[in-house]
Amino acid sequence: MIHLDGSQGEGGGQILRSSLALSLITGQPFRMIQIRANRPKPGLQAQHLASVLAAAEVGQATLIGASLNSSTLEFRPGAIRPGTYEFRISTAGSTALVLHTVALPLLWRQSAGSSLVLHGGTHVDFAPSFLFLQSTWCEHLRHLGLDVRLELVRAGFYPRGGGTVRATLTPNTTWPGVNVPAASESRPNSGRIRGIAGVADVDAGIAERIIKRITARMTAEGHTITFERQQLANGPGVWVGLAWEPEAAIGHTAVPAWFVHLGKRGVPAEQIADAAMDELRAHRNGGGTIDPYSADQLMLLAALASAPSAYHVSEITQHTLTNRDTIQQFVDARIRIHGEEGQPGWIEVQPACL
Repeated sequence: MIHLDGSQGEGGGQILRSSLALSLITGQPFRMIQIRANRPKPGLQAQHLASVLAAAEVGQATLIGASLNSSTLEFRPGAIRPGTYEFRISTAGSTALVLHTVALPLLWRQSAGSSLVLHGGTHVDFAPSFLFLQSTWCEHLRHLGLDVRLELVRAGFYPRGGGTVRATLTPNTTWPGVNVPAASESRPNSGRIRGIAGVADVDAGIAERIIKRITARMTAEGHTITFERQQLANGPGVWVGLAWEPEAAIGHTAVPAWFVHLGKRGVPAEQIADAAMDELRAHRNGGGTIDPYSADQLMLLAALASAPSAYHVSEITQHTLTNRDTIQQFVDARIRIHGEEGQPGWIEVQPACL
């Protein structure tokens, strides 16, 4: 039994999700106390409980403490069963985070593929949006030989929720290391900037104001940008996504890093645009290679790869450091993070022997 303290490091839901995935893969049970202790609403909230129940169903696990607001959980995994599953979150909780919990176990050395239907939020704060999942996360997986296909059946915005995502997962017996050149090698100032602005059941003029603001700032900084406009149902909702697509270095295929920001009641469109611009600029200034959000997920993949990994990240975050510590509780991967929190860095992973 592995004993974990959920208040360590970033002290949020990431420790729980990584532990669930790794417990299923390694067959090791765990007990976690002080779940999400560093959050305003600690304990298992609806989306975290949904992740626990999804992992238990996929891995035939037995549970103690799997209830709303619980701060302690015991998880004893069984055998992973690929198949067809449907998971529901009772609120606008993130479908992406539930998918992140069960995807890797269903891709890891399984004999058959899986089909998932997830109901809940698809465009919510503090979680990957559908755009990021489809255009960044899935692309990283594809380059490692892992095929995950996503379909947005219906959008789900906070606080209404009600979104639906379909996912088709095709496993692989092994995958290579994650190797992405450092900034000087990948020439981060050479590349393309793309944008998507959209609305759901609100005035399309809000998206046009976002586009106008970003285009003006890009022009003033000497950059060009191409924008796509989208309209969805099941709102209200407003969002903008900006992507940096760096020029690929020799022997490396670049993956676009998408940064998505959502509108909020009472927040001007221009402020949403500025937030997206600032995050994209910080990523490019940090080297413009692996974004901070992908860095955490890639670390899990690197720990289970068939060869060593080495990749540059535009920012080392508390999530990066926490995920390293969590992974090393379950497997003997050697993970070295070079650099300081809040700064660009370099991650090296010697994979586990599984």
